This record gives sequence, C-alpha cells and structure tokens, in this order.
Amino acid sequence: MTWVPFLVASKQLKEAFADRRTLIGAFLMPVLLLIGFNLLFGSLENRLAARTKLELTVVGSEQNPVIQQLLKQPDARIERAADLQEARRRLKDGQTLLVMEFPEADASGMVRARVLFDGQRTTSALALAGLRQAVARANLQTRDLLLQQAGTQPDQIPSIEVSDEDVSKASGVSASPLLLLIPYLVVLWAFYGGLSQAADHVAGEKERRTLETLLLAPVSRSSLVWGKLMSLGTICLLSGVMSIVGLALSNLFSGDGFLARFSPASIVSFLIVLTSLVLMYSGMMLAVSSMARSMRQAQTYLSLISFLVMMPAAMSQFIGIMGEESSAWVRWTPVLNAAVSLGQAMKDRPDFGLDLQVILVGAAIGAACIAWTMWKWNDESILARD
Repeated sequence: MTWVPFLVASKQLKEAFADRRTLIGAFLMPVLLLIGFNLLFGSLENRLAARTKLELTVVGSEQNPVIQQLLKQPDARIERAADLQEARRRLKDGQTLLVMEFPEADASGMVRARVLFDGQRTTSALALAGLRQAVARANLQTRDLLLQQAGTQPDQIPSIEVSDEDVSKASGVSASPLLLLIPYLVVLWAFYGGLSQAADHVAGEKERRTLETLLLAPVSRSSLVWGKLMSLGTICLLSGVMSIVGLALSNLFSGDGFLARFSPASIVSFLIVLTSLVLMYSGMMLAVSSMARSMRQAQTYLSLISFLVMMPAAMSQFIGIMGEESSAWVRWTPVLNAAVSLGQAMKDRPDFGLDLQVILVGAAIGAACIAWTMWKWNDESILARD
C-alpha cells in the first residue's frame, strides 16, 4: 500500500504543526535571525563605509560627466594608473584600496565601470561599499545638473553602472559578512528544525506506549519508517527554507538588491545541497530516536549528534580564510562540504562538482542510517524501554 507512508507522514506533520515549540523553533526563529543579521550587518556596513575614506586608483577615460562628479567627492584620494596591470599591482601591494576601470561610455552615456577590490582586507571591502554610495551620489548630482539644462531628456542622462571583482580569489572571503554566516545558519537550522520532533517520533511513542498499537496495524513496518522519515525530512527542509525566506524578507526591508545578485544556477545549487542535508539529517535523527529507550535518552543522544553537525559547520567559517575550499578532505567531510558549497552558491560561484560530492556523502550516510532503522524496526527490540 503505497499510500501508507504518506498517511503516516501526514499524521506526524499535523502533530508537529500543532506543537508551538516546532512552529517557533523550526519556522519562526530562522526568519527572525536572518532578518536581524541582515539589517544589523547592513546598518554597520553602511555606517563604516560612510566613514571610510574613498581611496582608489582609476584607469581609462574620465570624460564622462558622472565620472567628473565622482572625482569631486569630498575626502577622496584618487590616483591615476597608466594601465590596468599597473593598477592591479598597486592593489596587490596595498598601495590603494580599490581599482576602478572606466571604459568608454555607450551611446546613451552609460559607463559600465569595473571595480577591483581585495576581499582579504576589510578596509578594501568597506571602501567598495563607500564607493557604491559615492557613485549613487554622483549619478544623482549629474542627473539634477543636466535636468536643469534645457533640452535634456531623462533617458539621455549619463550614469555609471558598477560591477565588482574580488582579486583575492585564493582567500574565498566575500565582501559581505552576511555571506559567511548564511551557509552556517542554514546548515544548523536544517538540523535543529527537526531536533524538537525527532525524539518524539519513536522514543516518545515508546514512552506513551502507542508504538505497540502502531506496530499492530496491518501495514509493513518499512512503510511506517518511510512515513516518519518523510515527516521529519519535511520539517528539516522547511526549517532550512525558512532561512531563505528570512533572507528574502530582509532583502525587502533593506532594499539593497541582495537577492538580485544570485543566478538561477546558484539557487539550484543551494537547493540541491539543502535537500542532501535534509536526507542525511532526517536519517540520522530517526535512527537515534529508534535506538533510544526514552525521550530523555533520545534528547541526550541527539544533543551529542548536534555537536557533530555544529563543529564542521563552524569550521566552514575559516576554510575560506585558509584557502582550503578545493582540498579533498574538505570536499568529502560531511556537513563541512555542504557549508562550503552553500557559501559558493551565496557568492554566485556554484560548484556543481562539489554539489555531487555533497550528494554522495549525504546519500551514503542517510542510506546507512535508514537501513539500520529498517533493521531495528523489524526486530522486537524496537519496543524496549527504560
């Protein structure tokens, strides 16, 4: 009866959604945390960027009126370089914070400038944010100036469009602190979202003495396992997705276009990794709950498992600084490889080769846990309690 797992999953999910702890811990907290982090970092970055002196080296034509306005910004120290190679050398040697390359304007007067910064240096990343503010002011000043001139049409007003490039590719450090935290939070919340329900799925039924009644039902025990796995996996998945919802809402509140930086490939990579994590987490937690003889014992075991999740997730914060993203031990370490892959997706540099390794590792661990759980459920020791 193929419908049995869905029936079991539906029953478990109804009970989970009726639990206030699950609603708050798994669904509400990820959203609030991401909104809080995004607004906090956005506010701090804007304040620091406004106080950071605009120090850059420019390359290319400077005849565009917007460029002229930009070069007149107060507290700016601007140098010229003969070519891009010389400007890159200055940036690498720490002689400048930014390099801005000005190509020729197109027919509409639009200049698509490219800015090089050093992600390893906090001052360079902050200078980039300050430069974006200065460019926005220069665009507005040029617009106001030209609109005062007779015959100027709004679509004929020149402006600068800025794209940035981190020259410290070996470091893997992004300009935004939030990008470092989001993979960490998603990895953790995908696990902790299901943690409150995992102990109750099997160990809780043992304590309430309802597991015997469930096992007497005229259905296969494997169907019961799949149903419980589906419900637990759904909670973990929704908890992880709520982190993305929090990011989307914070993007609306801050209005910084943060989500617009992600390509469809990055979103696909993000969802692939999250799904793999959910399979591994739900398999592990259901196996632990099946092994435990009481709710307290299950919660103790799950707390220990949480450290195995937390440690590699926390380690992922330093992998980029160490330049170890491509190391074999990182790519094959559970949870750590997922956090690194999520980080690459957040930087809009998805690595589908790494995603495949995440899937293989997660599927192997999840399958092993599910196989053990199936064996446990087909043995009468599943009913053992304290």
